[in-house]
Amino acid sequence: MRLHLALFILLMASSPASAYTFILVGNGSQQNLDWSWEYRTNQGATSCAGSTTAPCGGVYASGGRIPLRDIVALPPDGLETGGMLDWTFSGGVLRVMMMPILRIASSPDLVEQIAEATVDALAAPLDFQLVAEPGDPNPLTVDLMIRPKVSGIVTQSSNDASTFSLLELLMETTVSVNGQIAKHDTLYRRYYEPGAQPPLTFPVTFDPKAIIVPGVPAGSVIQVATLSHVYAQVTTSSAAQVTGPYGNGPAFEIEILDANAVGVSDSAPGRESLVASPNPFGDLTRISYTLTRDTDVRLSIYDLSGQRVATLRNGHQPAGRSEAWWNGTNDRGMPLSPGIYMMELNAGPLRRVKKLVLLRRSGS
Repeated sequence: MRLHLALFILLMASSPASAYTFILVGNGSQQNLDWSWEYRTNQGATSCAGSTTAPCGGVYASGGRIPLRDIVALPPDGLETGGMLDWTFSGGVLRVMMMPILRIASSPDLVEQIAEATVDALAAPLDFQLVAEPGDPNPLTVDLMIRPKVSGIVTQSSNDASTFSLLELLMETTVSVNGQIAKHDTLYRRYYEPGAQPPLTFPVTFDPKAIIVPGVPAGSVIQVATLSHVYAQVTTSSAAQVTGPYGNGPAFEIEILDANAVGVSDSAPGRESLVASPNPFGDLTRISYTLTRDTDVRLSIYDLSGQRVATLRNGHQPAGRSEAWWNGTNDRGMPLSPGIYMMELNAGPLRRVKKLVLLRRSGS
């Protein structure tokens, strides 16, 4: 009974979505955008080191942001490199975005092209303070969900049997809460395509599991230290390009949000619902949700480490009200320990997350 009461109090204390905000503390002036390029023709070599119109890069952040720098080298349709670092807070979601720009177009006059760009926020990370707003509970605590991801499309082509294309992507991210590392991820992708090939595309997909940090009090500092790098080397009539949602580059994003709040993408307005009853529960709970349109649905249960422990629905469903029952076991049918879990509904581009509290089972 004591355990039941403690968990119920914890749920009631932290489950309402609060109107908190994040503010940037510190100027992050040492964050850096760097780029370089060079190309060779039959008449000789040209590089950013000797160019006055498109020199090598080296731009520091201002106010925690690196404005978009689109550096185009000669020939104008041949090389493009640069990048950006930005962050926004809207709809209860803090989103840090990084994009190194890279595009190398094909040209029969070029023998070899090399371009690279690096956005570096490791030396002086971004520090965001969680701040309560009027009307928030006092004291305010928030269960934060930290969710990194990378998206983009790599395009390569080789039109000559003697050509090759090489493209490399590197990302490193560490998110800390009050000086304690909560999430660390690395990504390395290498794309190499020798010989004569038609244009090829490779999706850049990196969606590591989210992690939940419970009970983060107002005034806490969330630190984001991250680096992204892209490099390309192609010959003769080859071409290499990375396109993402923000332009010619892979989109690196770190999202930080209230795990108890509803997260809906901008492209999917609607009134989909997600409710569990009873909650807290001991032996069985009914999870109800409403879809405003026919769509693919996945209903999952996660523990607080971000590990998916159960999948209750996975497939296409019609619009309307649906429900699933969960008895507190994992996908192998093994009973899970009492504690806090998260239920996640993915319905097309929409995503909702709510908290579940599993109590000790009756008779145990």
